[in-house]
Amino acid sequence: MRQYANLLCAIVAVSITQGAQAGNHSTVDIKDGRLGDAVIQLGQQTGSSIGISDQRLASVTVKAIRGRVSVEEAIRRLLNGKAARAIRIKTRSWRIVATSPVMVRRAAPAQARQRKIVIAQESSEMSVQPAEIIVTASKRETPLTMLPATVSVLQGSLFTAGLDAGGTAAILERLPSVSSTHAGTGRNKLFIRGIADSGFTGPTQATVGQYFGEMRVNYNAPDPDLRLYDIGSVEILEGPQGTLYGVGSLGGIIRANPNLPNLSQTGAKAAYAVSATAHGDRSADGYIVANLPVLADRVAVRMLAYGAREGGYIDDNDRGLKDINRTGIFGGRAILSVAPHDDWRVDFTALGQAIRGDDAQYAQRGLQGLSRRSPIAQPFKSDYGLANIQMTGNIGNLRLISSVGIVDNDLAENYDASRLSDMPLLFRQENRISLFATEHRLNYDYENGGGWLIGQILYIPSMEYFLTLFHRRNI
Repeated sequence: MRQYANLLCAIVAVSITQGAQAGNHSTVDIKDGRLGDAVIQLGQQTGSSIGISDQRLASVTVKAIRGRVSVEEAIRRLLNGKAARAIRIKTRSWRIVATSPVMVRRAAPAQARQRKIVIAQESSEMSVQPAEIIVTASKRETPLTMLPATVSVLQGSLFTAGLDAGGTAAILERLPSVSSTHAGTGRNKLFIRGIADSGFTGPTQATVGQYFGEMRVNYNAPDPDLRLYDIGSVEILEGPQGTLYGVGSLGGIIRANPNLPNLSQTGAKAAYAVSATAHGDRSADGYIVANLPVLADRVAVRMLAYGAREGGYIDDNDRGLKDINRTGIFGGRAILSVAPHDDWRVDFTALGQAIRGDDAQYAQRGLQGLSRRSPIAQPFKSDYGLANIQMTGNIGNLRLISSVGIVDNDLAENYDASRLSDMPLLFRQENRISLFATEHRLNYDYENGGGWLIGQILYIPSMEYFLTLFHRRNI
């Protein structure tokens, strides 16, 4: 059964064309949480259309409802004691409106700031509750239908083990507006709408700003190609973003939103995938993720570990080697979340990834199949690390987000330069890049979906750039 969650007025309306309904009463099972999530569940379970006209009402906390009740009774229970009332529009259509200025007590941050994902044991599937699409790449929580920009949102359910979680490649396969140099994982430059400076990595600023949550992951460096395991969503904002993101966002923004720790539920999940390539080597990848509350509803940690082996498919006729362009990828991350108050949350994130490529992934024209002739190997490696502290909270009706973090990225690439010499010659390029990034912003959302935002962004990049030539005797 397909589920549809559409926005009505300022925030959300749910219209379900199929539902379990018998007479005037239906069996409902609505969990504790936000009113916005509750009406989505109620609409699905009863085949009703329920809208909320005030954006702030969606964040009001409600209690669970279970049993056989009418839609009218279920809505009455949800709104009991709240500054809101329901207006019946048609037989199965309702609108919830505020009866007085809304004083919002936000739900537990684990539910308010991410899609609610129930983590099951390894042998069971993850259950995802339907939710409206909220775009945060605009640096304000804006319903997708009200964002005056070209934006694409890829839900995290698309990125599982296998090719679908293959880092940036999974985005390229789904969005024609995003392209890459295809030089190899961890070495690529990304372009949005074809806006590019060159096809080579170097000390110049990237034309696409990439973010992991609120943290900038690159500046004057190639795409680190972080694997998209345990990701809630990926947002792609097209076109120049100007002062909202600072320099390095001429083409657009790609932002990966990780699943944050669930403060109240323990669970784990693992996945493994294998694949075969025609005339090439086998590939495999897998991951394991665990969520562990340390102090119920206040402190939790979420940990991820993964590994992948991308099989080669290019042969070298000179050296008599097959499938030379094999690549190994290993990494992990840990997020510690602390919620001292229902309206405040601090997330500590640390992640690392190592990429090792045995050889370059290009073939020569004129040779049979995917092959080339080169006298020496051209390996590459990329070591990437990120640490970030992010604080979010409410000051009255204002929303504060503060982020501070550092990035370290070491990239070493080798190229065959033998045509410049009578003997095999290797050209090596090494980039040692670091970035300190801090951002603080305060915003307010109006009932009609508008609002204002003020903030400060500071990037301090540092880069060491080495070029070296090696003859065979020194390789």
